[in-house]
Amino acid sequence: MIFHKPEPSLPRLKQVRMMDEQNPLLNLQLFSAYIAKNWNIAADLLANHIFAVISLGLAVKPALQEDLSALYAADIPRFYALGFTCPAARHALLHRGRLEDEVYARKILALICAAETDAYLRSRLIRLLRRAFNSAYLAASQSDIKHLLKSYASEKVFCESATALTDRAVYFYVSLYCSPNSVDYQLITAVAHTMIAYEKDLAKEPPPAWLTDEYQAAKEFYYQNSGEALTSRILELEQALSAKEQEHTLVAAERDTLRRRNAESLQRLERIVDEQAKKFAYELARRQTEISKLNTEIAEENQYHQELFRLREYLLQEKQPSEDERPVVSLSGLIQDKSIVIFGGAKPWRRKLREKYPEIITLNGFNQNYEPSFLQTADCILFFTNALSHAVYNKAMNYIRTKHLPFGYISRTNLDFVERDIYEALKNTGI
Repeated sequence: MIFHKPEPSLPRLKQVRMMDEQNPLLNLQLFSAYIAKNWNIAADLLANHIFAVISLGLAVKPALQEDLSALYAADIPRFYALGFTCPAARHALLHRGRLEDEVYARKILALICAAETDAYLRSRLIRLLRRAFNSAYLAASQSDIKHLLKSYASEKVFCESATALTDRAVYFYVSLYCSPNSVDYQLITAVAHTMIAYEKDLAKEPPPAWLTDEYQAAKEFYYQNSGEALTSRILELEQALSAKEQEHTLVAAERDTLRRRNAESLQRLERIVDEQAKKFAYELARRQTEISKLNTEIAEENQYHQELFRLREYLLQEKQPSEDERPVVSLSGLIQDKSIVIFGGAKPWRRKLREKYPEIITLNGFNQNYEPSFLQTADCILFFTNALSHAVYNKAMNYIRTKHLPFGYISRTNLDFVERDIYEALKNTGI
């Protein structure tokens, strides 16, 4: 394989930052898909290569087995399934070694794939990579090639040597997650092209002769029936059972709560019904008393109205006395310092009355545009029945009844007799 400056090169990482969940720097899978658009390769080619190579590289590090096993044991069902379902699980390198190596590599692969969306797990794996591949880690995290030159004679050797297969994958992985803004773009682009070339060559190679259908079937049988697989299934069933038991407990608790609330609601409803019944009974009795009182008042009011109307009709029908009856009555002493209001009467008649008795207020019996509240201060209100409209009369009488004001009637046109009528009406009202 000849080392050269490959084209195209990786895009500057500072230029591809995004503020959403599709940020290509969010994880290696997204970054692999991002650069694949311009390089005409499969979207997950680089990511799957790096995941598979690092998994196999860590699998042969006995010093890390305890730490890796502890991470895996934290969630066996999740990691066991992921070791077979993630895209990198189908990588050819995983199938070309010993069954023991493949089993352990799949566990590590599951951890690496889960770390793509789990920052805490990823930080734990990066610490293990630092221990296992220190030179590649330092070269990537510090962007300093001198750490690689301790193991490789030159960058060219690092990019082309078959022994650098795992170091190249670790270098790319750590570069993305530890120092994306200070990458040696020429070197990491050369590394990426070497990985692509490796994958293309690997796709052309036939599988080893010993990797027969029978052996593959045996491996499949082992994976499906291994203690780990059975343990995973048991854990899944136990989790499902636990979930059902919790659900049953919650349902039972909710049932008891609903029963208690139902009993409380029934008691509250009975109490409300009893209180409302008492209120309704009290309100009914109060309303019946009020209705009885109103009926009495209506009867009294009707009787009062009938008496007033009968009196008014009587006065309206009363005949004028003969002119030879000329009683002389002096009102001056009686109405002195009194407020007397008269409704009705012809205009000349009202003028003559005012000229003789300025203390008396006379109003047009057909003009209802007046404010009745001024009657409040009157000592007596009189109605001249021969020149008075019903509207004016009713308006005044409504106010008089409300305020219980003294009133009377006059009906004569002769001023002398009017004086007697006024005199008698005032005497009848107690003035």
